[in-house]
Amino acid sequence: MHIEALTLQTAPLAAQITFYRDVLGCPLISSSDQHAEIAFVNSRLILERAPIDQRPQYHLALNIPENQLDTAKVWIEARVPLIRWKGQDTFDFDSWRAHSIYFSDAAGNILELIARHRLSNARTTPFDHTGLLTISEIGVAVSDVSETVAQLTTQADLPIFDGAGNTQFTALGDDHGLLIVVSQGRQWYPESGVFAHPYPIRVLLRGGQVITFDQTITVS
Repeated sequence: MHIEALTLQTAPLAAQITFYRDVLGCPLISSSDQHAEIAFVNSRLILERAPIDQRPQYHLALNIPENQLDTAKVWIEARVPLIRWKGQDTFDFDSWRAHSIYFSDAAGNILELIARHRLSNARTTPFDHTGLLTISEIGVAVSDVSETVAQLTTQADLPIFDGAGNTQFTALGDDHGLLIVVSQGRQWYPESGVFAHPYPIRVLLRGGQVITFDQTITVS
């Protein structure tokens, strides 16, 4: 599952533009007082201004070259603090054959850089913003995980990647892209202090399929 574009809502839009363009160095495709479109190597992040009374916070992950977690960590730490938990700032997902680091953007979204070792995307050039390859995960908070998973596997033809039968957490997709479906109120890993709430999300997949989460789930 390849995520071509991900649309989220954000409250501090100007601060987010500064973060992604000036702190991370990502190209800014377009911007206005209502939106910003940011380019990673193979995905786009579209931020829309949230209603004035809301401050949405999400979890999203970016795939990086599978051999560059250590250099990515040095690069990120020079720009923003890493999230630490139980004395760790690097996390090993053995069953996923992946390692991750976590940090926050200007809106308090939980960002993850993940090196997935099953992907053949290793490189030898120094790590910089061009190592932010693609949006590989978006967390989706729902009232009923099992019902949502059943709908997405049927209507969007997405395979279960992990957590089959789990009523609190199920990942759908593959190493290229995942929907992380969790129950409302679950704290985003790793003990981030940010909790999953059902804010609007629009996911454009390679091939043109669109999945929208906003009160209801639509697949088109």
